Amino acid sequence: MRALCVVGQMTFDRFMVEVFARTKASNHLRLGQVFYNYLYDIKPNLALEIVGTDKDPFYVDTRHQPRFIKAFSFVRQHWDDFP
Repeated sequence: MRALCVVGQMTFDRFMVEVFARTKASNHLRLGQVFYNYLYDIKPNLALEIVGTDKDPFYVDTRHQPRFIKAFSFVRQHWDDFP
């Protein structure tokens, strides 16, 4: 799937709507996997800030797990810092 919005117009809220929609549409991908992969597609430099850290959500299944909460908070806080 490709981004539905032009990256410059993509808001964090729209990003999260897309993450949940993509996760629901996929029967085999984890929430954290979709979150990270889609973030890397549209804001690779921001994605690289969280990979391999305690904020890396790749292996997370639900939004209630600490790694996902940390990733969500970090990305939301720094969304506009990375083009």
